[in-house]
Amino acid sequence: MARKPTYEELEQTKGQGERLDPWFVEAVMSYVPKILIVDDDPRMCDSLKVLLGNEGYEIQTRRNGQEALEALVKNDFDLVLLDLVLPDINGTEIMDHINSQTAETLVIVITGHASSDSAVHFLKKGAFDYLRKPFEYEELSKTVRNALDQKALKSERKRAEEELRKAHDELELRVKRRTAELAKTTEQLKLQLIGRKQMKKDLIKAKEAAEAGNRAKSEFLASMSHELRTPMNPIIGMTKLVLRTDLTPKQRDCLSVVESSADQLLALINDILDFSRIEARRLDIESYDFNIGTMINDVEKIMKLEAHEKGIELSCLIDKNVPSLVRGDPVRVKEILTNLVENAVKFTEKGIVIVRLSLDGETNTHATVRFAVTDTGIGIPNDRLDSVFESFTQLDSGTARKYGGTGLGLAISKKLTEMMGGRIGVESKEGKGSTFWFTLVLEKRTERKAFHYSTISDLNPGVRVL
Repeated sequence: MARKPTYEELEQTKGQGERLDPWFVEAVMSYVPKILIVDDDPRMCDSLKVLLGNEGYEIQTRRNGQEALEALVKNDFDLVLLDLVLPDINGTEIMDHINSQTAETLVIVITGHASSDSAVHFLKKGAFDYLRKPFEYEELSKTVRNALDQKALKSERKRAEEELRKAHDELELRVKRRTAELAKTTEQLKLQLIGRKQMKKDLIKAKEAAEAGNRAKSEFLASMSHELRTPMNPIIGMTKLVLRTDLTPKQRDCLSVVESSADQLLALINDILDFSRIEARRLDIESYDFNIGTMINDVEKIMKLEAHEKGIELSCLIDKNVPSLVRGDPVRVKEILTNLVENAVKFTEKGIVIVRLSLDGETNTHATVRFAVTDTGIGIPNDRLDSVFESFTQLDSGTARKYGGTGLGLAISKKLTEMMGGRIGVESKEGKGSTFWFTLVLEKRTERKAFHYSTISDLNPGVRVL
């Protein structure tokens, strides 16, 4: 490198597939190499100093081996042009000193007395190249340039390797830290998982204990309700008997209040009994043949008087496609329907209550029957539709005071419907009325006679119609 190289010249020094580091290019093009010339011929020293100095190098010269060794101790030279034959110390000793002190300084051997065997010997000892005197300056300049280029590339590789080692150490340290963090996080997650599993077990135990307690409470309530209902029957029966005797108007009014209150109390006890038996899982669903039309007629007879007293028209409509004879639990179906009709009559001040039965679908063996009770009562707000089937739920405290009831009727109806594999729901508009419905899949019986309603021709002669 007899002068500052161009970038294209530096490009030629790199290996295939390598990319020159911009830092390296800047460092090489701004750095001035230091060269030591060791030769006992003053003309050779002066000539090389001038020629290489013109190339831009920093040049020092020494005439013997001792001076050369002193200069090498005081300075860091990039390159030494070393004559093998010196007056005091052999060039071999200087080579040994250079090899022992620094591997960074390159040596180009120049001599006119050594053989080719000697050249091989010095190359083996670490010399970069060998020039035999006399030599052309261009040859020397090219050899010097190659040596300094190789030194620069070697330094750059060493720097890159050092940076790579540091990066590797830093990455390894980061990996160790990250691995430790992940191990700590994993341990925390394991502890959390163990805690959650234990919490889940505790919740399951608490749930089972709560369910057991709830069942025990329901069983106790069912037993108590049964015990409460037992004395209520004679109270109501005796009250009715006394009302049939001769009484003063005041006595009759008092006993009428007793009878009404006893009926309400018995209805309340019956609701609590049914609800507690359902909660305690002590209520069984029966299955036997019954006539749908007869059952509907019974419900109509039960509710007709109450509806008539309020001036409400109660009607029952059965679609002709509904099978009359089916198999199921008529007691529970009747209980659900009675609850719905009773609610409809209770919350309707004027208008009508209609019970409709229709066929939702059927197979060869089963029919899906839809029971719907429509009224023209107070209706239900949209935000309360989802809660009307919950236990002890009423629209508001004012409704409870005005209409009474426990809020268990619809809850019982929902549970009974679900126990029989059916569905229940409501459609309502506040102030316009409501339609409560439920569907049941009932087994069809072989006999399929329509429910028979009496006609004018069925009446005995002379019977008054109106």
